[in-house]
Amino acid sequence: MEHIMSFDDTAWEKSEEIADAWLEKLHDRHVYVVIKDFILTYRDGKPIEVKDSSSVILRIPIPGLSRFPEEKVRNEVATMKYLREHTTIPVPTIFHWGSRAESPLELGPFILMEFIEHATTLANVLKIPGKDKDARPILNPKLDVEHLKNLYQQIADALLQLSRQSFPTIGSILINKDGKDFDVCARPLSMYWNELVRLGDLPETELPDTVFTTSTSYLKGLADLHIKHLLHQPNNSISSESDCRQKFLARILFRKLAEDKKLVSSGYEHGPFTMWCDDLRPGNVILDSKYQIVGIVNWEFTYAAPTEFTSSPPWWLLLEKPEFWPGGISNWTQAYEHAFHIFLSALRSQEEVAINKGNMTRNKRLSACMEHEWATGRFWVIYAATRSFAFDPIFRQVLDRIYFEFDSSWEDDWESRMQILSPSERDELEILVRRKLAAVESKV
Repeated sequence: MEHIMSFDDTAWEKSEEIADAWLEKLHDRHVYVVIKDFILTYRDGKPIEVKDSSSVILRIPIPGLSRFPEEKVRNEVATMKYLREHTTIPVPTIFHWGSRAESPLELGPFILMEFIEHATTLANVLKIPGKDKDARPILNPKLDVEHLKNLYQQIADALLQLSRQSFPTIGSILINKDGKDFDVCARPLSMYWNELVRLGDLPETELPDTVFTTSTSYLKGLADLHIKHLLHQPNNSISSESDCRQKFLARILFRKLAEDKKLVSSGYEHGPFTMWCDDLRPGNVILDSKYQIVGIVNWEFTYAAPTEFTSSPPWWLLLEKPEFWPGGISNWTQAYEHAFHIFLSALRSQEEVAINKGNMTRNKRLSACMEHEWATGRFWVIYAATRSFAFDPIFRQVLDRIYFEFDSSWEDDWESRMQILSPSERDELEILVRRKLAAVESKV
């Protein structure tokens, strides 16, 4: 789609080469034997009961694809343990985990976990059947509405439970020192951050290294990362001086909205904050042969986030992201409306179940929050804040129209948006443009 910022081809190729080399190293009989022996026994000698050859999984982050392997594993372990203690969301049992130094042949930090028997994934059930396996999945428009609602209702239960978790700060959840409780005491490591480093060539040192205490500070931090990303990505980031100027202008305007506290609700500025998983999507929801959810996996990018994240409608209802939708963002929005109304109905049904069980009150309905976020366009705020590569079309086509009162579209008259900037912001824009153009010129 037009205006999407491309991945850095060089960075992408390098990450794939590292991953391929590591995977190739695994294809060795000695490695298989060592891994097999490790799976059968803990490092400290405690036996694992193995029912059959497929009852456990040894998960190791793939170098090149995962830029923060130790941190990622630590966060996922804490999240899974937290979910097992505080929710009924079906997550695998963890038998053992450790650092790279503790892993077989020092392959990498690891989690030895239960393999949940299943027949398929939610994504496979929802997508249009018969397409090439490499084709991007799209929601099957011919799915029976009641069947779709039943599937949505099951995952709605997980979303409701996540929304009821409450934390005082924004960040990743860790097991505390005594091993008996959990604290939010680490930066909110996200999939977005991993991809900025892996595919955008952003230096790791540019990422935040602490928790956030307010929603505004976090949104501003994300807006700052959009600017840093554009500045640092050496390849495939701009097509011309005009494109460069427009991209920096949009990012500075977005940061300005964050600083002016226009992106989030003032009622939850200081929390409480709720649990959010970047990678909670149909591909990570596994089903049995009767299409019942038996497990949800891949919790590595889960953290306490502003309430608006949990209150935002799930982007994955159509399976495909708006920036890749064949008919563009406007067409995606129209198609999404239909799926969203079915999802809302499913969510309301699940809320009634929770209310009747005494797990929530009627004035805390997540469905009402999601409906409001969609109606006001705040859905797009959260989506744009966490997706730097997709930021430009969303800001130009949606957020510009919502937040700024111009008669003309961005495409027709983006220069008029310059008047919104303060003198210092205009100076910053010119400095950023000059730095970026000079960096591009030096590579030619």
